[in-house]
Amino acid sequence: MKRAAAVIIAMIILVNAFAVYGKGPEETAGKAQVNAGPELSGKTVGQLMKEVDLLLYYTTPVRESEEKALVVLDQIIKLDPKCKQAYSYKAYALNNLGRAIEALGVYDKAMTAMPGDLELLYWKSGQLMKLKRYKEAIACYDKLLNSKNAEFLRLYSDTILRDKAEALCSLKRYGDAVKVYDRLIAGSGYYYSFDDGMKKGMALMELKKYKDAVKWFSEFKRHIVLDNTDQLGKVYYYSACAYSMLSNIPQAMVELEAAIKFDKSNKDKAKTDKYFKNISKDKRFINVVVFEENLLKQLKLGDGFYMIDHLTYDLNGDKVADEVALVGREILNSEFNAEHIALAIIDNKTGKLTLLTPKYTEGSIFANVKSYLYPYDLNGDGVKDITVKLGGGRYGGYTSCSYSFRDNKPVMIFGGEPISEGLSFTAKRTDTNTALLQCVEFDKALTVNLAVAERDKGRLEEPGSVGRFWNIEYVDVDGDKIYELKGYQGVSGFGGLYGFGNVISTLKYDKVKAAWIIMNVEYKWGR
Repeated sequence: MKRAAAVIIAMIILVNAFAVYGKGPEETAGKAQVNAGPELSGKTVGQLMKEVDLLLYYTTPVRESEEKALVVLDQIIKLDPKCKQAYSYKAYALNNLGRAIEALGVYDKAMTAMPGDLELLYWKSGQLMKLKRYKEAIACYDKLLNSKNAEFLRLYSDTILRDKAEALCSLKRYGDAVKVYDRLIAGSGYYYSFDDGMKKGMALMELKKYKDAVKWFSEFKRHIVLDNTDQLGKVYYYSACAYSMLSNIPQAMVELEAAIKFDKSNKDKAKTDKYFKNISKDKRFINVVVFEENLLKQLKLGDGFYMIDHLTYDLNGDKVADEVALVGREILNSEFNAEHIALAIIDNKTGKLTLLTPKYTEGSIFANVKSYLYPYDLNGDGVKDITVKLGGGRYGGYTSCSYSFRDNKPVMIFGGEPISEGLSFTAKRTDTNTALLQCVEFDKALTVNLAVAERDKGRLEEPGSVGRFWNIEYVDVDGDKIYELKGYQGVSGFGGLYGFGNVISTLKYDKVKAAWIIMNVEYKWGR
């Protein structure tokens, strides 16, 4: 019974949404005298409501049919003064005819006939919002929120709070709006809506509480699914705005570049945004918003190319920060975002441009939006090398390569040798629940406990049970400011199915041998 009642309530809400938010100007218009069409006398409320449905949703011309519907609805309300659906339809028709004030009077009349009805009060508050009578709407929302009707609050409280917050923002009462959004977010737990989180951040920006906004946007980023580039673009953009207003230009540019990476339109938006006006003449800001355009003109790669990622730091060791950009040609309707990937390096001391095409012993020239540049010193020469990490489309995983560029001499230090694909292993099942993985390049055997994998359906592949590197992390293991690599290789069951965890290899670059040395190999269950 409760479920059926909820369905009926939802249907009434849907109908009334049309009533409250009907289109047309908000001035009061005279009520036209028209012939209602069918004879009304002697018909039941149900029969008359069917005629209203036909007039409102299936009859043209629209204005004339809505005028006729109003006459029928007046007859229904006369027959049954407590027919809520009739009041809802009447408000809907009046709003469509541009008679919003009269629509508000419909709700007042309904509440006289049905005093204490919370749904009618909620519908009235929506009509007040339409008329921009925000103070009166807030009073209605407060009365609703203070109701003792638990079932009504269960169904409506979140919507009422959002509407109240909107009304408060319209009155520029942003501090009170933030409190409402905090209540909404706390009540929803981790799964609060993106709109609630974003509007809270924007209210903090309006309050000029930029430190609080920075803190909130930083927390908010962790809530967003990584693949939702639209949402990430918005959060990073307004995080950049907050940092700009705090005059933290370096961090503002980091956030802005990330925002542009997720949504290219943010670049043009930033050029005229009031939040960047105070830094609009700073070279760092100009570099970010016009760098891509100028770079692509200089590269002359053709149509469709764009910048995937961009870093500014001293790559060649001359003590002057250089520009490093990852570019590619846009692909439409694909799980990848770009093809024909290239690495563009501008020596800011001499103006020299170098264009490199990342190469791999095996791999793809494609990249998705989760592709990045990283500055790490891998070979220990005291200059940060450049690492290109390309996202692998719908199947996940990354392909990586690294270059040293000291003295403007590009040398690939990772990505062009067999070890960059991963280590080799042989697999041998020792008993029902155990297998041994023997590393070919490193004298170490790893034990795989198959019993912990509930989906174990058969034997490990022999050979080829361990795949290529699907991810590489860069970690300063010994604290010497020289980064080591941690490569992850998935362990698979028969036919490549049924994952059994990962082999994790730690590699360190030996600059004397100009080769990667295996420091350790370990096995871990899970991803």
